[in-house]
Amino acid sequence: MSRLRTALERYVGMRQGLGYKYHGPARRLSDFVTFMEARDAETVTTELAMKWVTLIGRQPSWSIRLTDVRCFAQHLAHFDPMTEVPPQDAVSPARRAKRYIVEVCT
Repeated sequence: MSRLRTALERYVGMRQGLGYKYHGPARRLSDFVTFMEARDAETVTTELAMKWVTLIGRQPSWSIRLTDVRCFAQHLAHFDPMTEVPPQDAVSPARRAKRYIVEVCT
């Protein structure tokens, strides 16, 4: 098991121990750690984090993925000073679709 995988398990355990339902972020971060392990990376860098964030082609999910990685990287930075935390404004925030109100006349 890699150092990042061990750190992820501790991080998720800590968040869940504080009462957070952390299923979605835990799954996404597990995917991120798998991505990092495939590249033999032991330290989170902004470059690799942004490659993973934008790996899928749907922009609305990029900001969610970035938030997850940023929180994890901030946690890791306390233990590994080489960890880079990606900037918050690296991707534009997700936008909600405009609502269209339709009147139905009877």
